[in-house]
Amino acid sequence: MAVLIGGATACSGTRTPDSAEGPGWPAAAWPVSTPDAEGIDPTANASIIADLDAGVFGLVDHFLLIRNGKVVADHRLAHDYDSVAAAYDTTNPQYNYDHPDWHPYYRDTDLHTLQSVTKSVTSAALGIAVDQGLIAGVDVPAMSFLAPYDPDLSDPRRADMTLEDLLTMRSGIEWSEDTPYTDPNNSCILMEASQEWVPFVLGYPMDAQPGRVWEYNSGASVLLLS
Repeated sequence: MAVLIGGATACSGTRTPDSAEGPGWPAAAWPVSTPDAEGIDPTANASIIADLDAGVFGLVDHFLLIRNGKVVADHRLAHDYDSVAAAYDTTNPQYNYDHPDWHPYYRDTDLHTLQSVTKSVTSAALGIAVDQGLIAGVDVPAMSFLAPYDPDLSDPRRADMTLEDLLTMRSGIEWSEDTPYTDPNNSCILMEASQEWVPFVLGYPMDAQPGRVWEYNSGASVLLLS
């Protein structure tokens, strides 16, 4: 698990505080500061790191805290995942969240699985796109962005679906992700086993008017990422 607060990036190496005033944003690297300088209680910050080191929050691999556009905490934790590999399910490894070749790190690299953090990152990226005028807003029809996939719009509810409906998990798509991910009938597992994820999600029928019923749906995030 990676805990990222205030921004999403990967930082490494030893840093000294950046004395420049005002918010900073990443160029080659994020500027660095201290908790005190950015208005954060340093004892609270140290307490979080102590709890992470003690395993209070489970297998957290990285804690990154960004305040005012500056890194104020960048703490990596090492876990011996190989020592518990015998307990992992090693079948169908590519999208198996228990397989050590893929999760939490991809084959001994620094690439880390994001899983549901993807939803927050996607929402932030879409907000930036709206801010920059690249997208008119979140109330625009979602299917207008998915025209290359030739979605079936015979059900008017699908045509009515907006970006906001996808972002808020109120797509109206019939979806079953409330069962364990070990359940072969879990919609997310079925999607990951398919060859084309976007057409797979668009192939699901509608069962509610978009914007009215909340239902956890990883497929909605796939549509946003497409």
